[in-house]
Amino acid sequence: MLFKTFAVASLAVGATALPMYMGIKQDTSKNQTWTNVVAPSMPLKRSSEPLGHPVVRSVQKLNYAMDRHAKRSGGLVKRTTIDSKVFEFTPLRKRQQPLTIIKVLGQDSNGDIIVLLSDGEEAVIPASALTGNGHGNGNGNANGGAGNNGASGFAAANQQPGAVVPQTFDAASQPTQGASVALNEDGADITYFALITIGSNKKQFQVIMDTGSSDLWVPAAGASSTHSTLSQADSQSLVISNSPFSIQYGSGSVAGVLAKDTVNIAGMGIQTTFGLSQQLSQQFDQFQPDGLMGLATSKASSEGVTVPLQVLKDTNQIPAALIGVHLARAGTGTNDGAINFGKIDPSFIKGGDANSLTFSDNISADGLWEINLEDMTVNGQTLGLSPSTAIIDTGTTLMIVPQQDAVTIHAALHGASQTNQAGTFTLPCDTTSTLQVKFGGQTLDISHLDYVGAPINQGSNTCVSNIMGGQIGGPNQMLLGDVFLKNVYSVFNLDTNQVGFAPSAENAQAN
Repeated sequence: MLFKTFAVASLAVGATALPMYMGIKQDTSKNQTWTNVVAPSMPLKRSSEPLGHPVVRSVQKLNYAMDRHAKRSGGLVKRTTIDSKVFEFTPLRKRQQPLTIIKVLGQDSNGDIIVLLSDGEEAVIPASALTGNGHGNGNGNANGGAGNNGASGFAAANQQPGAVVPQTFDAASQPTQGASVALNEDGADITYFALITIGSNKKQFQVIMDTGSSDLWVPAAGASSTHSTLSQADSQSLVISNSPFSIQYGSGSVAGVLAKDTVNIAGMGIQTTFGLSQQLSQQFDQFQPDGLMGLATSKASSEGVTVPLQVLKDTNQIPAALIGVHLARAGTGTNDGAINFGKIDPSFIKGGDANSLTFSDNISADGLWEINLEDMTVNGQTLGLSPSTAIIDTGTTLMIVPQQDAVTIHAALHGASQTNQAGTFTLPCDTTSTLQVKFGGQTLDISHLDYVGAPINQGSNTCVSNIMGGQIGGPNQMLLGDVFLKNVYSVFNLDTNQVGFAPSAENAQAN
């Protein structure tokens, strides 16, 4: 996501999912006056945005990143323009509006429902989706979300014409360690999200888990027909203030009022303040998760609140104010992403040895997670990069490094080349070079499964690189997102103000 703090939940290059950047720039009054009156919802206007060619989308992501930092720091950046001549034979597709059911056509021999959608295509709704255990209220509410069986919480009444077709995903397996939450991914490693509940009735929400920001928000009733929403009808303990909040992200925005209620995660509950968004931009409205939970430090909170991790420690629900993060990689056969609260889970570490974790001091002045990066290597060859710092962000899909560093990295990857779009590179799709980063004397691998992106064209052996060049903040500042984090078990420790890494047990096997 990229903006007031870092956190770019960006689209994976070449994937069909929507681009997503979170970031955080917010003008919020700190003088909170609490009331039991619900502020009126505000209508959301929709618009189409171009998707299409992987390099075009990479440039869009880079621009979103620059936008987010510019708004965060109050500075200006030079945007990269897209040379249409490069893609004149690759027409851009327009983003579809959420699909709705036009007509129920029947049922097949498996009990699955066959429907006609608003785009003119037929689709099959799995029978399992009709009994999902997700966000739907069981009364035909179109807000059905992900169920425990991995299908959508799609109530039977939603078979009717006009119902919004829910997005589905395969839910991650439940962690074996206590005080942990399953970390789902959208099937394309674009973003990672987890289940929380809010309020007296424990209304369910899937929220992006983002170490690049420090605020929690969910949609208010009336803000979306495709997401789980919250109102005082859902929770008798919900207290809504008249204090506004507004967050502008790189590719979307949310706005509404601040609220207080009990938030439950990983079997633990806290009383906290969060944003109740009455307006969601199209990007958020059509995105898989319902909301967002920031996991950086309280200093970065735009809402001026103590982050949930610290509250859990302060209320003696966890022994330490730390989280351990394991990101699963789509397509590797395992779906066991998890966040551990208060205690490290050695089973996610290669060799099961927690002592292999190496920690670096957090040097961020903005409340983010930022550490010194010593260098990078390709196939054991040290690249000799300038001393850099790296913001560690689960909400960012890509790696974004200073432009000259990006040139140096790709020069060491056989067959890689820079496109005429600033900051973007291509490389052979069958690249298997070992890329490594060095922190605190520790060298960590980044798999080619993560830094090699999608083919430029169908059937092509030229792929877009998921390592991009650009100035995020200072001239020697990097942004390391999921391309890196899928390869390690990472620990973010508020007590010691440190970030630690160890090779991931699962992803080390995939390299």
